[in-house]
Amino acid sequence: MKRMFHLLLLFLPLTVVAQQNYIPYYQAVAKAEVCVSQRRYDTAMSLYKSALSSVEYPHNKDIRNAYVCAAILNDTNFLFDTLSPYFGRISVSALSKLPLFSKYDSLPKWNRVKTLSDSLLLVSEQSINWEYVRLIDSLNQEDQKPRNKRLPWKIHNVRKREEAYRYWRFIDSSVAATMDSLILLYGYPCMQNTGYRFRNGYSYPVCLWHRGDTLFAKTEYEALCQGKISPENYARHISYIIMASNADSLIKKKDVFCTNFMPYPEDSANKMRIDSNRRRIGLPSLDEAQAMREYFRSNENPGFIFDVSFWVSPKRRRFAVSLFHFAQ
Repeated sequence: MKRMFHLLLLFLPLTVVAQQNYIPYYQAVAKAEVCVSQRRYDTAMSLYKSALSSVEYPHNKDIRNAYVCAAILNDTNFLFDTLSPYFGRISVSALSKLPLFSKYDSLPKWNRVKTLSDSLLLVSEQSINWEYVRLIDSLNQEDQKPRNKRLPWKIHNVRKREEAYRYWRFIDSSVAATMDSLILLYGYPCMQNTGYRFRNGYSYPVCLWHRGDTLFAKTEYEALCQGKISPENYARHISYIIMASNADSLIKKKDVFCTNFMPYPEDSANKMRIDSNRRRIGLPSLDEAQAMREYFRSNENPGFIFDVSFWVSPKRRRFAVSLFHFAQ
């Protein structure tokens, strides 16, 4: 039964039918980010323009990267006019502190853009459903209490550690029903209704990381297709569930996206399979993701932000397992 559940979870993104209006958007953004890492800014700018105009609610990361790309190409029309609908989504004042934007400091129009952006940000913050944020925060605290008391990887006795793993795997059943009721009432927790939660590493409530039921997996895939969760976080969550269900044995297996401390595939056939699954939901290939990460960390990056799903090369597997345990 457990094996059947894992197989269903792995192939769910390929079988669930949903309104995939955001999947082409994610795919275009992934191509744009690959072009950025290759210094092909003209092509990246064209892809960003196409992506941003294709959906009602582009992700903040993509809006910011479009700004940076436009500044590199000195496309003032795009900066001042085309991006005006998104002035309330990111802080242009904070963005203008990057050296790349210093050339616009003397332009009155740029200063008006900064003022307008800051005022619209305040309006945007007022639209956040703070009651939902408060409820999620309280639910997170309840969800974490048992785990904080007894972390399995700190237990030296093998038998007791295995018992703790089973306990840790299923303890969130008490908050699952509450989370479902909140989703029915407020919708999937996303940028549109919880705001600041999407500005840090926890892009959705912690308690969702421990959900293992197929009904919720369907809900989350629908959220991916509707633009309420990024491909990076979707893939990371699916990997997390697979690993958390039995970390000792499944840590050595390949998952469908190869994310979140999963071993990098050594054989070309498995790598092609993973890359195909990644592209299907709007992620770059593993090699492209590595090139993007190197560009992001380099001194040549003028201000782009990438949220690239994580994978580990064979040489770093032992460190990755330790890091996975520490991260919990």
